[in-house]
Amino acid sequence: MIWTQIFTSPNDYVILYDGALDAAGNIIIGGLYRDGAIDAYYAKISPTGGLLYEKTYNGTGDGSDAFTSLVTKDEYTYLCGTAGGIGTMSDYLILKVNSNGEEMWAAHYNGFGNGEDVAYDIVLDHEDNVIVTGSSIEQAGQFCTTLKFSNTLGIYDHEGLGPHALEIYPNPAGERIKLKYDVESADAYYNITGVSGKLIKTVKLSEVAVHEIDLGNVPAGIYFIQLSDGLKHYYAKFVKQ
Repeated sequence: MIWTQIFTSPNDYVILYDGALDAAGNIIIGGLYRDGAIDAYYAKISPTGGLLYEKTYNGTGDGSDAFTSLVTKDEYTYLCGTAGGIGTMSDYLILKVNSNGEEMWAAHYNGFGNGEDVAYDIVLDHEDNVIVTGSSIEQAGQFCTTLKFSNTLGIYDHEGLGPHALEIYPNPAGERIKLKYDVESADAYYNITGVSGKLIKTVKLSEVAVHEIDLGNVPAGIYFIQLSDGLKHYYAKFVKQ
């Protein structure tokens, strides 16, 4: 044995689920940390076994948080797992951190069933887009749900669906924004969430192809619209000024 590094919580325990090497040969590990509450946990170890950092991530809700898988590219680490949501059981959690473990961005995904959503694996494609897959509770039951993110946190594809089923304008938006969609279903509806995963509103759609959304009570920031027809899902990102 060359070296040993032991991780523990002062009052409870640490569970590690995955690890990967970065470009410098350091080891990044991820899992969960319990010290009363259960938070997602990640740490970095040098090639000689020295602890470079250890950090926790607390989701927006009161549930359990954990990282289940991670991947590295250059000086960045991308982790996925699950985090407690607000008004939901748990959501997909995706986190990008730099070489010091500092958060670059975080994203959450709440399935349309508001149930238990867990991302189990994460990869980067040839353009460094972030792809995560896992188990998600949707309106019609439990599914394997795959999401694709741009590296700068722009959700633009979901399970290979085309981008033209959903359009939003103007973007950036002021007090109102229009939602144009090409979905023929009596069960169609949309969610608006913030970058933290907090659910802002859920609205059932009529058969009218253009829907106007009142953003008067929505603070300025970045938001995601998730449109569902009960089986398929479409995404768009907008900025509220």
